[in-house]
Amino acid sequence: MGVFVRNDTLHQQVIERLKQLRKERGLTQEKLQFELKGINIGNIERGINSPSLTTLGRLCKFYNISLSEFFKGIEVE
Repeated sequence: MGVFVRNDTLHQQVIERLKQLRKERGLTQEKLQFELKGINIGNIERGINSPSLTTLGRLCKFYNISLSEFFKGIEVE
């Protein structure tokens, strides 16, 4: 079984995209957590936790964008 190595550049791009979407909609972390129970956006945005695909899906649905729109412009190294 292989060892998981996190791509820090990709992780940072995902964090920045999540912050951008939240701020564009005028939401605080607290308001977003209230709206989407079970997602600790503060820990995600601080890089403590990585969002799962399920979490990204829930956030995209909340923001009314597709996963492909979310990842547009995000580069994998």
